[in-house]
Amino acid sequence: MVRRYMRAYVEAIHYFKTRKEETIQIMRKYSRVENRQVLEHTQAWFTQNMPDYPYPPVEGYQVVLQEMASSNPKAGSLNARELVDARFVQELADSGFVATLAKK
Repeated sequence: MVRRYMRAYVEAIHYFKTRKEETIQIMRKYSRVENRQVLEHTQAWFTQNMPDYPYPPVEGYQVVLQEMASSNPKAGSLNARELVDARFVQELADSGFVATLAKK
């Protein structure tokens, strides 16, 4: 189930990045933003800044754990790398999944 979800998520990222007009129409519909320039800028920004594979931001999670430690000392002793499982994303990256999408 997790593998299928991650495949769908990565496929959606690829769609967003490669199908500009369709993506803008979807954003227009769900955001109710009608300004074409805003939609194009948003799509372009995310296309440039969104990674092809959504690896969990382990460093960010570690910062959260450190912040949580002020109210829950046990959080400070946790290592985010030990809590995060990126194997499903890694499997997709290793298989070249995005490259196969580009061929469709």
